[in-house]
Amino acid sequence: MIRLIVDRAGYIAQRSTDLQRELSQAALNGGGLGKIAARLHGFAQQPVVLLGESGQVNALAGLDFLTTEQQQTLLDNLPNLTLLRAWTATQPASSVSSAVGVLPLGHTSASAPYRSTVVAPIYASDGVHGYCLLLRPAALSEQEVSAVEEVAVVQGASAAALEWAKQNAIGIAEERMRAAFLDELLAAEIADEQAWIQRGASLHYDLTQPYVALLIEATNVPNWPNSLLRFMQQQQVVALHTRRDEGLLVFWPVTNPKSGRELKVIMNGFVEQIQKAHPRAKVVIGIGRPGVGPGNWRGSQQQARESWRLGKEWETAPVTYFGDLGLYQLLTGLGTNPEAARFFRKTLAKLINHDDNKNSELVQTLEAFFASHGNLSQTAVRLHIHRNTLTYRLEQIANITQLDLDDPDARFSLQLALKLRPVLK
Repeated sequence: MIRLIVDRAGYIAQRSTDLQRELSQAALNGGGLGKIAARLHGFAQQPVVLLGESGQVNALAGLDFLTTEQQQTLLDNLPNLTLLRAWTATQPASSVSSAVGVLPLGHTSASAPYRSTVVAPIYASDGVHGYCLLLRPAALSEQEVSAVEEVAVVQGASAAALEWAKQNAIGIAEERMRAAFLDELLAAEIADEQAWIQRGASLHYDLTQPYVALLIEATNVPNWPNSLLRFMQQQQVVALHTRRDEGLLVFWPVTNPKSGRELKVIMNGFVEQIQKAHPRAKVVIGIGRPGVGPGNWRGSQQQARESWRLGKEWETAPVTYFGDLGLYQLLTGLGTNPEAARFFRKTLAKLINHDDNKNSELVQTLEAFFASHGNLSQTAVRLHIHRNTLTYRLEQIANITQLDLDDPDARFSLQLALKLRPVLK
């Protein structure tokens, strides 16, 4: 106490050094954010909350005297992420890492034990990755930040930043190992599935589960693929992923070994989130059937790639599941077949060329004709044209293709060619 009065600055500097040493030791001992929060609480004798980059609570200490419901109410009234980011934006860029401020808690009553919080950003590497909060008792809400409070949040934020950097470095190394593992698995001839299952277990993957391949292409999505990785965390899913020329290849664990349709619903929800946040974003996802055992993953990957390719070409929906392709599952195998390509050219190529050269709509007319089961009135309504115009177009189609639309075999040939069009490479 005498030193605090005589040499306040030296006393605070010494306590800051002591706290820094203790926090560093806690980090070296692998205590994590929980130990950091507990040590800060012991130092400042005020509750501590460490928030992550998305505003989630990563650790807290000093609130044990409250009931679970009271704790949750208090946490719900912490400054939200928008307010925290707005405050950070007002700080000089050169001193963000040491900035300290006071922000109010939301919707606090006169009897609330805490009404404000001292805050410091957790600054690491290239930006802010969270916040260190020190809750202030109501009696201190009108007072300036004390030296002890400032030391606590600044040192706490620094320690949390070191912990983030350590975990991020480990995470990057693990991600590289996992990506390499998936690449090797897909490139290998699987002779011993058990060996791959054991190797996967060392990376925290349960390869005894069925996995579904997804091929995801995203454009105009900021911070990609982090938005997808966060979504997987929210879904509490441990999925494998690696990059391909087309986009991100993901293997997602499922419970149903026969169908990946449940994943179509999940990914449609993900696309809705992305497009709501980023209206200019475009996402194309192809989903394969489940691969049971590592030996069947390549088949699921091929199905995902075909689904992605067809979905991208059709542009009818952002998510395409191979199991919904019906006839196209059979036709997919003909994509590289020279006889199929020759049949397509002979049957439909002239009509497509005519449309391209004359800016006409004969292929569209033919598709509408078959969709209406050959009913001329329904076809005309579907195309929003007069029946006489439709009759003229059908005559043109017959002349160009040299096929009689009244002949069942000719109709079948044209229908098959139309179905082949999306799958021919």
